[in-house]
Amino acid sequence: MFRRLTSRIRATTELVLPAVPSLCDHYTELLADQFATLGRPFSPQELDQLRVNLLAKLVEAFEVSPYSNIIVRYHTAPEGGPRIDYGVAAAPSSIAEEYAYWVQTREPPLFGKEPDARILHAITDLGLPPGAACLDVGAGTGRNALPLARRGHRVTAIEPAPALASQIEAAAAAESLPVRVIVADALSAPCPVEPGSQALAFASQVTSHFRGPAQLRDLFRLFAAALAPGGHALVTVFLTAPDFAPDRLSRELGQLFWSTFFTPAEIEKALSGLPLVEVASEAALPYERAHQPAEAWPPTSWFEGWSMGEDIFGRLPRPAVVLKWLLLRRGPGRVPEIPPG
Repeated sequence: MFRRLTSRIRATTELVLPAVPSLCDHYTELLADQFATLGRPFSPQELDQLRVNLLAKLVEAFEVSPYSNIIVRYHTAPEGGPRIDYGVAAAPSSIAEEYAYWVQTREPPLFGKEPDARILHAITDLGLPPGAACLDVGAGTGRNALPLARRGHRVTAIEPAPALASQIEAAAAAESLPVRVIVADALSAPCPVEPGSQALAFASQVTSHFRGPAQLRDLFRLFAAALAPGGHALVTVFLTAPDFAPDRLSRELGQLFWSTFFTPAEIEKALSGLPLVEVASEAALPYERAHQPAEAWPPTSWFEGWSMGEDIFGRLPRPAVVLKWLLLRRGPGRVPEIPPG
């Protein structure tokens, strides 16, 4: 009687799944369980074909952006037959689209009210005079660029997401601040400033969006090209713990959760041959917590957990990855004439 009842069950479902290729087998099992629950179990051959179809779309969408999804739509066959008809489609999403959604749906400030304490301290510790040129790569809403401009520094702010760049432009215009805003991907556009002209360059919460070490190398090349000899760069980077060996799944999930991480060996390789020397490395969470105004802490509801790698791994007794501030100094020498990356 129950077998007869199955023919009367109807289902039309849409599943939106993060486009993480390493999860293909997991997604196949998930769908197989759902199909079996509806009384339409797939044969081994049908599951193999489902896996092939899923993987093709997962790879297609992930290559466009780690923030992409795939959409699986399925329904029971007409008249309640013993089949499931399904389709799989890629649904790419860019970083600009993700941040446009943030602007539409989240209450400001998106990244906190205060500038990064580490950047402000660098301005003081390095003795940068008012008017010194600074380069802000991935400037967001101007959380760092605008306070530096208020101190008299000439700031070039590069931001690829138009929804964020427009906020910097509006704020700078309202106060007549010396901020030049460039809407571009800093890693693919020509150097936006005169080579050797910057006293300080920085990228806060930017490398967490990178696709891998090649982009980190491109960022360091940009720093080396833009900085004057003796100038400094500050960058936040998720670094792995000494006993953590990342695999493909953890790297893909790192990109999905805006937490791309690197090993110390990858940092060293990205700096190799460039006139940049690492001066200091400090964990970002304790530094910012100790130096931010108490009334402004935490800067966002997500910063503390995110900076300790919890978006990828959950809370661990010993974090697998930790967000750190790297301070680099530009030494003498030219940037090697090789293609970026």
